Amino acid sequence: MKGIKSGMFLVILLAILPFLLLCGVKAPLSVEELPLEGYIFQPAFSPKDSNLIAFISSQKGEDTLTLLDLSRSKKQGKSLFSSTQSRVFPNRSFGIRWSPRGDYLLFLANSRQAPPSLTPMGAIWLLAIPSGKARAISEGENLFSPAFSPDGSLIAALQGTPRLSSLWIYHVENRKWEQKLEGLIANCLSWAKDGQTIYLAGEEGIYEVNLNKPKPDVNFFPLPKRIISLHTLTEGILVASVLAPSAQLSPDLLPVSGADIEVIGLSGKEHKEVPLTKNGASYLPELSPKGMLLYVRNTPLLDDEGLMKGVVSSIWEAGRQELLVPYCDGDSRPSISPDGRLLAFVKEGKLCLVNIEKYSAYYEGLEETPENRELAEKVNWMKQIGIAILMYVQDYDENWPLAENLTEGLGPYLKNDTILSVLFDPHFHYHSLPPLIHLQHPSQTVLASWEVSPGLWINLYADGHVKVVSNLEEGR
Repeated sequence: MKGIKSGMFLVILLAILPFLLLCGVKAPLSVEELPLEGYIFQPAFSPKDSNLIAFISSQKGEDTLTLLDLSRSKKQGKSLFSSTQSRVFPNRSFGIRWSPRGDYLLFLANSRQAPPSLTPMGAIWLLAIPSGKARAISEGENLFSPAFSPDGSLIAALQGTPRLSSLWIYHVENRKWEQKLEGLIANCLSWAKDGQTIYLAGEEGIYEVNLNKPKPDVNFFPLPKRIISLHTLTEGILVASVLAPSAQLSPDLLPVSGADIEVIGLSGKEHKEVPLTKNGASYLPELSPKGMLLYVRNTPLLDDEGLMKGVVSSIWEAGRQELLVPYCDGDSRPSISPDGRLLAFVKEGKLCLVNIEKYSAYYEGLEETPENRELAEKVNWMKQIGIAILMYVQDYDENWPLAENLTEGLGPYLKNDTILSVLFDPHFHYHSLPPLIHLQHPSQTVLASWEVSPGLWINLYADGHVKVVSNLEEGR
């Protein structure tokens, strides 16, 4: 089997990364600065309500976790957690995490104010919404990268140090921890959408951990770069912030050079990297539920002698490198509202909002409509079938798999039995096509179609993109 080529792999990524297909004209956006007291850190929109933003506010030696309801007031929020009352400080370097249902806030806290860090550590705290009742769910301050599972029933976290860590799982309902792995070199993690797969990354590579068995199955992909953050797009396809060994750091530990955003694909025992940025100073990628990817870009300010005297940070959109916000605080992660309308960020300690509806409109999709949840899942399955087919094409000299041998041909690329079963559905139709190189309009050529209900089809096109159509003739 031949190795994956960069050009074809990029086609595969285009099939699942709509933010790489954006078009539009760059235009200045109006920024609203909210009149809140204190210095703001880490704003985070609720996953269910575009009016709710949680953030950390620091004022007169006190750090407070605050919830702001934009539908009521933009001048003050509700204090949920105070360092003065609790005698611990929310970690300012760690982005606040909401549970998928919006009923909990997860944050790290320390006995004293923690210095900025690329790998923030602390004790893990949960805060119930709307009651505001907070509790520590871990002991010690050596836990990092905690994250909710897709259904919110579990929390995965790493403990120890990035050079020697262990993976733990917390069961939210029965409040119990369970150790899954140890002896890891990892500093960040991300859940796959199936809730059974976790990806861990660090200085030496990526672990793919399957939790289906009492003893997890682990695949390791060596990667001679330090990964400092991780997002899962779909099974085996990740967005990572990668820090090169030669990277220079500013005094507050933000990457100034040597950091970039990459898409990393994992298949079998191989991996492939495709850079989304090449400027050497990209950091803090944020992926919205609709697929929009933003990141912070740091630009060093030099004096007359060429020495660094500061850093200017800006927020960029990954599709066409369009500058969304001129300046921001580079140590706070931006946040996108669940409806894709608002972007929250921090500028000179002030919480700012900007309407990005005209940008996020490109990402409007079926998957974010609650009443279409079942259909959205099938659309996602079709996307993964498309990825598998395109990977097959790359490995077999741009020839499509044979219709009579489709299941066997795609087996090595599809790890999900449920998705494989779609190929046996009598309403699934695969169309034999000439080699990809001979197709003049792959984006208009139907490769496979699946009738999911009478008159409603999911089409897979030869370039990898998927579309739901209701016209029966178009579906065929």
